[in-house]
Amino acid sequence: EQAIVKCILRHSLFLLSTITGYLNYDSQINKVDAKFAQTEAEIAKMFCTFIDADPCFVNDCLYGLAKVSNSTNQRVHSVIFESGIVRRIIKNEFHFDNFLNDIIRLIGNYLSNIENSNIIDKIFSKEIITFLGGYIVNSGDSSIVHDSLWALSNMCCGTEEQMTLVIDSNLVPLL
Repeated sequence: EQAIVKCILRHSLFLLSTITGYLNYDSQINKVDAKFAQTEAEIAKMFCTFIDADPCFVNDCLYGLAKVSNSTNQRVHSVIFESGIVRRIIKNEFHFDNFLNDIIRLIGNYLSNIENSNIIDKIFSKEIITFLGGYIVNSGDSSIVHDSLWALSNMCCGTEEQMTLVIDSNLVPLL
């Protein structure tokens, strides 16, 4: 019976992420109701909470966060920042089998939407570069390489120190 409840919850999380992704896409075109902005932040918080509830929810919650992070809603990005989820992804605390492109997009969205890029310290910046660089160098999937490069380009829009770290990494000569 508990397995059935988990299965239903996983499917509900996936459905919610898909709906959120669609509404974010639609809001960029048609300006979805402002009431959705508050709901969107609550959805992000729910994904951040459920990610630790059970290992079987990790993939679906990360997928959901990736979809909701595509928003321009600063409350969503504050929730993601405060949760520490991106730091945990970079430190490989999660085992994710699916949605690697979406997880890398979550990192890219995070990098492009945090209000003050000075809050990403030098050590964390280096960890992000190493994490994304691993996919740039080792992935045979061009879409993963593309998304990793895009995420790094978002880091270059931050501070001068972050751009210098990217330039000084061993990735630039490879490109």
